[in-house]
Amino acid sequence: MAFRTGHMKRPAILRLIALLIGIAVASQLLAASPAWAQTRRAFLVGVNSYSDREINKLTRSVNDANDIGEELQDVGFDKKNIRILANPKNRAELTKAYAEFLKTVQPGDVVLVFFSGHGYGLQETGVNYLLTGDVKGLLTYTKSKLPPAEAKVDAVVRVKAKDFETRFEAEELPRAGVTETELRELAAQRQPSTLILILDACRDEWTTAGAEDTTAQQRSKSVSLQPVRDDQLEPGQFVFYSARPGQKSVERLSFIDVRRNSLFTALLRNALARPGFEIRKMAEHVSRQVAAVSAKVDVDQVPKAVHNLRQDFYFVGSIGAERNVLDIDVCRFAEFDLDEALAHSSRTRLQNHLSRYGACETAARAHEAIAGLGDGSEDSADRAQVLERRLRQFVDNRGMDACDRYAASDQDPGRPAIFPGIPFDRIGTETRDVASVIEACKTAVKDFPRTVRFVYNLARAYDAASRLPVPAPAKGATAAEQQALDQDRQIKLADRKRSRDLAVDRYQEAVRLGYVPALNNLAVFYDSGRGVPQDRRKAVTLWRQAAQQGLPIAMYNLAWKYRVGDAAADIQANADQAYEWFSRAADANQVGAMVMAAKILSQGTNRLKKSGKRAEELYLRAAEQGSLQAMVSLAGIYLTGLYVETDNGDVDTTSSVQPDEQRALIWASRAADLGSPDGQLLMAVMLEEGDGVPIPQPALAERYWQIAANSGNTYAQYNYIKRMHEGRLLVRENELREQNRTTELLERAIADGSSSAALLLAELYRNTNTLGVEVDKAKAIALAFKAIELAAQESPVANRVDPLTEIRAAHLIIAMARSGEAIDANGGDALSREEIERLEAYYGRYNRQLSAVRVNKLEIPDVCNFNVEVTRTTGLWVWDWERRISPTELQFRAAELREESCYANYFRTAQLEKLKNKKDRNAFLASLNVPTRLQLRGAFNDVFKQARDTKTDFADMLASRIMSAKNASNSAKATR
Repeated sequence: MAFRTGHMKRPAILRLIALLIGIAVASQLLAASPAWAQTRRAFLVGVNSYSDREINKLTRSVNDANDIGEELQDVGFDKKNIRILANPKNRAELTKAYAEFLKTVQPGDVVLVFFSGHGYGLQETGVNYLLTGDVKGLLTYTKSKLPPAEAKVDAVVRVKAKDFETRFEAEELPRAGVTETELRELAAQRQPSTLILILDACRDEWTTAGAEDTTAQQRSKSVSLQPVRDDQLEPGQFVFYSARPGQKSVERLSFIDVRRNSLFTALLRNALARPGFEIRKMAEHVSRQVAAVSAKVDVDQVPKAVHNLRQDFYFVGSIGAERNVLDIDVCRFAEFDLDEALAHSSRTRLQNHLSRYGACETAARAHEAIAGLGDGSEDSADRAQVLERRLRQFVDNRGMDACDRYAASDQDPGRPAIFPGIPFDRIGTETRDVASVIEACKTAVKDFPRTVRFVYNLARAYDAASRLPVPAPAKGATAAEQQALDQDRQIKLADRKRSRDLAVDRYQEAVRLGYVPALNNLAVFYDSGRGVPQDRRKAVTLWRQAAQQGLPIAMYNLAWKYRVGDAAADIQANADQAYEWFSRAADANQVGAMVMAAKILSQGTNRLKKSGKRAEELYLRAAEQGSLQAMVSLAGIYLTGLYVETDNGDVDTTSSVQPDEQRALIWASRAADLGSPDGQLLMAVMLEEGDGVPIPQPALAERYWQIAANSGNTYAQYNYIKRMHEGRLLVRENELREQNRTTELLERAIADGSSSAALLLAELYRNTNTLGVEVDKAKAIALAFKAIELAAQESPVANRVDPLTEIRAAHLIIAMARSGEAIDANGGDALSREEIERLEAYYGRYNRQLSAVRVNKLEIPDVCNFNVEVTRTTGLWVWDWERRISPTELQFRAAELREESCYANYFRTAQLEKLKNKKDRNAFLASLNVPTRLQLRGAFNDVFKQARDTKTDFADMLASRIMSAKNASNSAKATR
């Protein structure tokens, strides 16, 4: 789904949409009825209402249970076999309902049990309680046990509560809760073939009386569920927890979050009806998605699945993906990708390299490069100009000792004041090789034994020598040549090990002599386990010691630990702690820390208020010192604005940054000219759209699309070829064809995880084209399946991910299958009839007249940037399938997670939900120029339900409704 921002008013569309919303459609949805081998039964519980005011109220748990029930009807659960229990008041009500449900279960059935509400896990025993409505909180329980005089004093109750915690857990939890073990054991007695237990029950529980805030920003005491071990499960059992020990389940992401479901359940709903998703793979997918979204609001939530499955289980069966696989040699792009990451000294890019190319020979170098960044900040600075300036200073400062000139760290405050220092990855590249640098520093240590800095410099030189590249085993060499190469390789590996050990010795010596920068480098060795036993806790201790003594690079490295978390170092992700250390390092002029502190400020944390102005100031400081990351970030801020809301939802003008397209273009241009692929991409987009320039500049945009694609930007690689294919670029197609660049660029993007690139290459392989890609139907089918696979791996909050790629890829497979084009590599049928029917049921109904799935695009107005008068066009795609929910609903769900720049519509929806009086609601709606998303979703869902009930094409029904609205509008005008 593509979105295009436009500063325009669309009164005609607004009136039509408003009229469409006013048409009430009563309908009863027909359930899909595929054939299932086993009877599927579900027991779903949602608890919003907790009688004790000490316990946080929940608002979405009942919705969670009801909506999971709706999704299950799409995947073979008959409505009569789904029992939903809302707000059980006590344990007795829950256990009675569960016993009645279990009586219906027959041996061999599939049983799914779902619970959404509060839970309490006992760490010592591993017992997990799922809590019903009458549970007392610890303070209330304590009051009930104290003498009346003490129970009246809150301060006394809070002090005494700790003494009653053990009794509370032994008495109150069993009285008002049902254990996870109990649910599993009772179900196992009915001998189901598969038992699936899903627990969205790690919510914030205990809070002050009357508090109702359960956002990710307000944390309160809770005891999270303790996952069972797989060897404690009966065969055929699967348990899925919404969070891991020590984590909470997010109900609301922020005050403007108006979704129906908790984060975990919302993403679980999206995954349940994905065809060919084995349940363990589905759980991994949901875990990745939840982790990505929660991380965006600085919360650590990663679901965990435990199982003892003896065979695969699918909610929806195969669609043939496992038989139609196209192998792409990912590793042939690894060297290029690593070189790009190393050129910009980017920790993030190096980590991305490992996630994509972890099985390639470049992985070892990437690991070493990440470790090497511990000696210097992650920063894509203008390295060419920096190094040129340093070389001039070498000439001007020939009186400086050679050890300082060639090995003094740019991160060492103790280096000679006139000298900017040498980044770690440049040791031995500035006119001298590493061996001569080592000799210079050995001489300095001997001549100046009391200057500890020279010991530290020598350690850095040995460290650099230990990371010198070793030639990979040669391919195609003769036996004699191979033997000589192997001998040379072994010698160099031994030299590297010797240098590594000497580096450790010298760093340790410098630490003993009290040289603070050596603490940082020694921490890097313990963190990575190079030359010493890996000990991440010790690494953090060393970094903390150095940071507390004022070393900026140590502050930066410690901040990164808090930014991402490290269980082995006993560090939980904590954005507030990360910001504290990044901020202190930034105050000491650490450029990389300025960038990271600005990133955190642009989002805010649990305790830190979001500030656009402060983020802008830090980015400006870093950009002026050559940081490409800062330049690109500034361009992005100035292009869209960075808005901060007040408590009542208005714009905080003192903290917000207003859009400024001219400034955005200036910073994007600087970053692009200095070699930033992201800057080059931004220039392509802005020049193509005409942002910051009087009119669009397609020729210049084309140049930047090409440069960004060749620089390795995945999004640019896909879009460059896509624009070429659509005839939107001026470059001659034969330039690509002669260089065989089309498949190379797209395959490189596929290797980087682009589902859109896989789909585009599939389309090129399907039909004759002008880009030099020969028709190959089997490859087209395999690449379409690859697009579906990659789409499931993409983050739901990524800015440049098309959430409809999976749908469009499935539509391509359906069209090819129904037209007889779906063949495998051997020329046989790529899919069975059952798989084709399953594709149509869950992805889109084939239209024989069009020889494709009919898809229509509807453009609706949307409000952004807090300004009701400024709208943009949101594209919604409309098609038909056999599922119970409208295709537009999935698109709205995706937008909820992805579009943090469009707050206003969500905020108005939240305001609408707070108004209980019908008159107040109507008055509020009448005041809006653009409908809320809640209204739009309801209108589209109603039309889809009627289309299903009447067996009418959804697009036709929607067009009819819009035409009726238009006629009614014209008639009203004529009457006036």
